[in-house]
Order: sequence, then structure tokens, then C-alpha cells
Amino acid sequence: MRGLPALATILPLLAGCGGSPPAGVAGEGAAAYYVAADLRRAAGDPEEALELVEKALELEPGRAGYHLLRGEVLALAGRSDEAIAALRRAVEIDADDFWLQRRLAAAYESRGRLPEADARLRRAIDLEPADIGARVQLGELLLQLGRPAEAIETQRGALALNPDHPLAGMKLGEALAAAGRYQEAARVYARLLAITPGEAELHFRIAGLRLAQGRDADAAASFARALELRPTEAKYLRDTAWFRLRSGRLDEARGLAERLEWVDEQSEESLHLFAALALAESRPERAQKLLVRALEMNPGNPRYMKDLARALEARGKDEEARIMRRQAAELDR
Repeated sequence: MRGLPALATILPLLAGCGGSPPAGVAGEGAAAYYVAADLRRAAGDPEEALELVEKALELEPGRAGYHLLRGEVLALAGRSDEAIAALRRAVEIDADDFWLQRRLAAAYESRGRLPEADARLRRAIDLEPADIGARVQLGELLLQLGRPAEAIETQRGALALNPDHPLAGMKLGEALAAAGRYQEAARVYARLLAITPGEAELHFRIAGLRLAQGRDADAAASFARALELRPTEAKYLRDTAWFRLRSGRLDEARGLAERLEWVDEQSEESLHLFAALALAESRPERAQKLLVRALEMNPGNPRYMKDLARALEARGKDEEARIMRRQAAELDR
């Protein structure tokens, strides 16, 4: 990437500095500040990393790589909008850098700014037409934008570069399923399964497809195989628990949720599952507390609001439940 110090410049600065900023960094130039900042970022210390990279930028404000690192540090600190501004500055300096375009696209996507992410990914593909990853990322984004036909063509373009690329194949199957083209999706997955029979993610996606087809018994077998291959994968535990819960198999759902608590107790998705279980167990007060926590993480999620309304109704708080349902309906429009 243009804008980063040459490796020959960085290596002497790294010698002997271990995990701490180089001694006397103030007299060693912008590259030393950059290296020290990156070390602090890797150590999980965004506050000190930010101070160091900003010193590097004071000395050399035209380095795209320094602005990139500043963006990464700000993202680590949870300052997403400032991170995007830093990444945009990096792109302004070096608009022809493929990785900068992709990193900015990912930052936009993380903030729900999908059209802007779309534009950056298309620019990245213009710069590196043979890169499969950028095409797969664009196809995923198009699916989020509700454009499955374009997503399908984009993933087919990725597979044209490498017909055996497993991620592109799985994403093509996902796009086909989203478009209701279940038989085509099944053929894509069957081909991949012949190549990589031990790929847990593939079995997980096949489970989702079989659910969409109404083949619950086959879906159960695919969920079980995915968990057999990766027994601590949070999303496998979560989705299998949802499947069991919706099938009325409360004990099995509860057992999966208990396993999930060991690996992902605090994410909003897990909190939502735990709340749904609490509602099924007639524990609305616990469900309410869990859903309030999930909504603190993601205030605009209508599913959480609808389930919170159910919990409130079960506790006799009808007016609060009506307000919550009204808010969810406004978001669903």
C-alpha cells in the first residue's frame, strides 16, 4: 500500500522495542511513532495508539497508511464515525489503493451505510478485477440491499474466476435461496459438499435452505452435523436453539442455550434467544430485562421491540406494550 513506511525503514525501529513504544520515540521520526502506535493497537490499547499515530500525522500528514491506522485505532475505541472520517482521508490521499477502498467499504457497512459501501466495493473491483474476495463482499452487500438477482450475478462472477472457491459458492447458494430458487441453491451446495464434506459452515447453510423448503427433519440433521464439526460455534448453537424452540422442543432449546452461555453470553443475538426462552417458560420479567439490554445495543431492532411488547403484556403493562408495538411497526414500514 502506498503511504506506508518502507519495510527497510520500519525493521530497524522494531529491533529491541518489544511490546512497548521505542525509547526516545520523539527523536526518531514519524515512522517510529507509526510503528509504536501499531504495536499499541495490537496490544489492545487504543488510547495510547491514537496519541502516537496522531504524532506521526503531525510530522507527515500526507501518509495514507497513517490515516488508515488512525481509522483502525478509532474503530477499536468504538468511535466508528471518526474512524470512517479517517479512512476517507486515507482514500482521498490514495484513491487507487485497492485495500483502502475495501476497508472503507467495510467501515460503511458496519454503520449500515450500505449504498456508500456499495460504491467503494465497485471501485475496489475496478482496481483489482481478479480479486474474488471483493466480489464476494459485494454480493453479500447486494443481498443486504434487497437485490438478490444482482447478488447472484456477482457471486457467479466470483466463481468464474475460481469455480471451486468455497465461500463464493456458499454465498451464491445463499443468494439463490433468498431469491426463492431453492433447487438451484441445493445443486450449488451439493457440488460444494462433494468437494468439502467436512466444512461446518456448508452444513449450517444447508440447514437453513432445508428449513426454507419445509424439510425440518433434514434441517435438523444438517444443524446436528454443523455442531458436530464445530460444537462451540455461537451462531450454530443459537440458530439450532431457535429451530428447536420453534419446533416446540423446549428442553433441547434450553440445553443448547446453556451451551451458548459459555461462548457468547452477552451479544444482542444471544440475549434475544435467552429472552425468547424466558417467554416460553413464562418468565416475562427475565425476558423484559434481557430485551432491554439487547435494545440498548441495537435500539432500532423491531424484532426485539415486538418480543419486549409480549413480555410487557404478560406482566400486565398494556400501555407500555402498545407503545413498543407502535415503534416496531414504524420501523417495519
